[in-house]
Amino acid sequence: MLALRTVFRSLHRTIAQVAKTLSRWWLGVPSVALAALVFWRCGGSPTSPTATCAYNTAISASHCGCDVGPAVDLGAADTAGLQLWPFGVHAQSGHVEGHRGLDVSSNTQPLTVRSPFNGTVTSIDNAQDSSGTMVLEFGTTPRFTTIAADCGLGAKLIPVLLDAGIVAGTRVTKGQRLGVLAELIPPYGPHQWSTHFEIDAKPSSDDTALYAVCPADLFPASDVATLNGILNASSYPEKLARTVTITCDNQTTIQMTFPAEGLLCNARLDQAARAKLAACVPSKASIIW
Repeated sequence: MLALRTVFRSLHRTIAQVAKTLSRWWLGVPSVALAALVFWRCGGSPTSPTATCAYNTAISASHCGCDVGPAVDLGAADTAGLQLWPFGVHAQSGHVEGHRGLDVSSNTQPLTVRSPFNGTVTSIDNAQDSSGTMVLEFGTTPRFTTIAADCGLGAKLIPVLLDAGIVAGTRVTKGQRLGVLAELIPPYGPHQWSTHFEIDAKPSSDDTALYAVCPADLFPASDVATLNGILNASSYPEKLARTVTITCDNQTTIQMTFPAEGLLCNARLDQAARAKLAACVPSKASIIW
């Protein structure tokens, strides 16, 4: 199947209204067949209760001594069927505060999901999904999976179709197979597989928004090169600079201008933009990227 090319925001909004549960997704049309690829709103606590590695140390050259690799096996992937939604993207709805992970989606195959580091599976409980949309989009079998790294970081994989025997308390090693990308169920699927990969540190004491570390900042150069190749071929609205209408917590609206966000690790908004957005969505003020 050809890569998705065109974003239809009007259809995106119509489907979201019908579903009444999706808060961020886009729909594309390849030149041969109609296919939807969803980057959904991954919910959950904005921090990892098991992370002991401080944010400022995690983003330093030492990375708390962590050895981290990608959570999705891209080595045998059909790259024409892959899409990547990167870290730091500010969506018009859903992650208006800034997306804190890497979303990998495929419309050709359920790629293998691996542990990004040595550690322990701490939970596979779908109750961790605060958005309430995960089960509606993926069903009850895929699991919201969290892993505590031995080095003090935490990982969220939202969701994963886990292999038998992967349960809370399971010891895992870097690169160990955990399962496969979760398949979306109708009306969002089938034949669409996706997961959100997030790495959390202990939040900064000076700024509670500084908790998630861009995974690509921790990867070896060869893995970053592979991900950049996929990102370059990915289609998503936030790749370009844009001015959009944001619905505030009180149901009023504002116009926000966002920069192009076409990198694996996108920069934080400047202070003036963060203040404007915080006034509109005070519910997210403490975590705006």
